[in-house]
Amino acid sequence: MNRNLLLRTASGVVYVALIVGAIFAGHLIFAALTAIFAALAVNEFSTIVNSGNERRLLAAVVWDIVGAVAMVASQALCGNHMLALVGVMVFYFLVRNVMALYDHSEHPFRNAAWSATAIVTIALPLALLNTVYGGGAGRNLVLAIFVMIWLNDTGAYCTGSLLGRHKMFPRVSPKKSWEGFAGGLLFCVAAAVGAWCFGIQGWNLWQWLVAGAVACAASTYGDLFESLLKRNAGIKDSGNLIPGHGGILDRIDSLLMVAPAFMLLVLLF
Repeated sequence: MNRNLLLRTASGVVYVALIVGAIFAGHLIFAALTAIFAALAVNEFSTIVNSGNERRLLAAVVWDIVGAVAMVASQALCGNHMLALVGVMVFYFLVRNVMALYDHSEHPFRNAAWSATAIVTIALPLALLNTVYGGGAGRNLVLAIFVMIWLNDTGAYCTGSLLGRHKMFPRVSPKKSWEGFAGGLLFCVAAAVGAWCFGIQGWNLWQWLVAGAVACAASTYGDLFESLLKRNAGIKDSGNLIPGHGGILDRIDSLLMVAPAFMLLVLLF
């Protein structure tokens, strides 16, 4: 038990250090890291949803990974122009739809739909995170996003473990409680106040309070969405890449909803 906890803690520290280091190393390094995350997460997603398909089209899986990496890279290499991201997505879907015609498995259209889901729910959010990074005080904003996600997890776990009584979604995640959600919200709001004190992004206090609440809600529902995927597939973890934590999808599930939510906040504010 102690050994498992030590392994989980050590791998968690390495994971956090890797992300923080990449954020401060510059946009190209950060984009490279998130592109790797995108490739690994799309591969895990493909493995999960195609686990029962013996005739899975390997070329389509490879194309999904290439498309995901290209979407993320476009925002670092093309000056964060949304047109570049849209262009990569259009080209990806044109090729992927043609590939479906050569998929001789029992459900080629379903497989194409799973590919589209992976691109929209994994690659697009990570690409948008890089769009946020490249604009204005983006580096500090991206750091604030990660801090709020991590604090939300910490607050929800601690509060839920001590006070959790009322379940949020017992059919999806039996351990999540509304008390834990409230604890995560408190931690997120505290982090948002800290971001305001440091003048990140130039947002005023009420804007940061809204951002903190959005981070908590999006983080929680991102985690629940991945839990729904795993429960539907009958698995506990998306993979075993990170000792004690599962796969990369298990680590970035919250980020995949928080990133596009913050892209909207940047546009609104």
